[in-house]
Amino acid sequence: MGWDDSHLHRFLIHGKAYGITRDGGLWLRDDPKQIRLSDLHLRIKERFLYEYDFHACWQHQIRLERTLPFDPMQTYPRCIGGARKAPPEWCNGTLAYLEQQQYFSIGHIGRRLLEIIEDEEAHVGDYQEEAATMLYWLQAETFDRSATNRRLALFAAGEKCW
Repeated sequence: MGWDDSHLHRFLIHGKAYGITRDGGLWLRDDPKQIRLSDLHLRIKERFLYEYDFHACWQHQIRLERTLPFDPMQTYPRCIGGARKAPPEWCNGTLAYLEQQQYFSIGHIGRRLLEIIEDEEAHVGDYQEEAATMLYWLQAETFDRSATNRRLALFAAGEKCW
């Protein structure tokens, strides 16, 4: 998702929670770094739940599409497809995301850009955060599998990828 891992999260698989224990938060028995996906004995097309940021209540259904033989020339994990950008971590959950999506329509963004251009006292730095937000919404329907796989390769190498 490209989120910064600052919120509590867990996977629910076959009724059991998996994740990283954090002080003041969840206590989970298993070390997720020691568990392989194959250890979970998932069937093809079987789904499990990924929950992130319990306050915002992000819930994602993940489905095992297929299993392939191990290829030592590949970096794992890897993304084979997707649709749309991940919601921004700061948008505060599904309903807030949908409200923001509606608010940041192309018409709203166009009107706001005209207002900024017409503001004779404006400085470029005054609008950087707002411009980044508008850029996100202009590109929200795109998905970049190559960028996702670059982040996953950094993750696999033990580096920060967000």
